[in-house]
Amino acid sequence: MSITLKLDPSPTFWSKVDIPIPGAPKGVEIECEFGHMDRDAFAVFTDTATARTDIDGTMAILRSWRGPDAAFSREAVAKLLQNYHGASFAITEKFCSELGKLRSGN
Repeated sequence: MSITLKLDPSPTFWSKVDIPIPGAPKGVEIECEFGHMDRDAFAVFTDTATARTDIDGTMAILRSWRGPDAAFSREAVAKLLQNYHGASFAITEKFCSELGKLRSGN
């Protein structure tokens, strides 16, 4: 299968994220739709990370999800982050990892 490099990438991409569950031997996998960021936008995102709340940072990168038992919304994301302490880190780490993978191909 051949993939064509597009100079204008898709504005969003999907990736699976493992959400840690306390007391469980492994996390629960959800699918997250992320908003693509070019290099400049990503630099701003990372440089301003400490100035944002977890919910604001997560909402800056997420566009949708599949798997949780609630429709995607700011309130549902806030509840996820409130109840599963590792969720924000897991989501952000996956986003950064995926962008790095995308950037390494350019």
